[in-house]
Amino acid sequence: MNNPKVSVIINCFNGSRFVNNCLKSVINQSYSNYEIILFDNNSSDNSIKQAKKFNSKKIKIFKSKKKLKLYDARNKAIDKSKGKFLAFLDIDDTWLPKKIEKQINKINFDKSDICYTNHWLINGEKKIFSKNKLPSKNMTYEILNNYPICISTVMMKRDIFFKMKKFNVNYEIIGDFDFIYRISKKYKFSVIQEPLVKYLIHQKSTTNKRLDLRIKEMNTWLNKNKNNKY
Repeated sequence: MNNPKVSVIINCFNGSRFVNNCLKSVINQSYSNYEIILFDNNSSDNSIKQAKKFNSKKIKIFKSKKKLKLYDARNKAIDKSKGKFLAFLDIDDTWLPKKIEKQINKINFDKSDICYTNHWLINGEKKIFSKNKLPSKNMTYEILNNYPICISTVMMKRDIFFKMKKFNVNYEIIGDFDFIYRISKKYKFSVIQEPLVKYLIHQKSTTNKRLDLRIKEMNTWLNKNKNNKY
């Protein structure tokens, strides 16, 4: 299948000021066979109103009746998807125009299961996440040693998500890390060294979430996985 459908998973909570740029970065992709699953986590702003202005059949909007934890919301968004591949995009991030096309080509060429890319960090200035070569081998070790993956760069085969039993809803911050770690023990990775995502760092971004909670979750994770081998 040379032109598989890609489900773009966008979770949103009070992200009205980011919606336009986020959705435009998908709509402007060179690759056309995609759907956007916009899962609104009970926002109190006009995020949905902003999204509806695009009037696109490719954008499928779902609204939770109550505020959910992030990874519960991500799981529910993916349950609504139909594509052969999943790609994740946080509402405050954007993609460069050939991201989907290049990742599909890379996965096909490498016969891999999951692909991630380098990315730009936007925090008043623009700088590349890694000037060094990002890894695609020994990924379990690499993830534990120096986690290199931004979720908004990730594309993966949809069936893997369900085989790996989804995101762990008990985490609020490190759910991406936990899920990618579990994938790394069974599936083949590809990487594109080119930055194809703009990751926005701001006061409410995951990067700036409470350090104490991040440490608590990592301690819980380490205790749970301390006997695992890589």
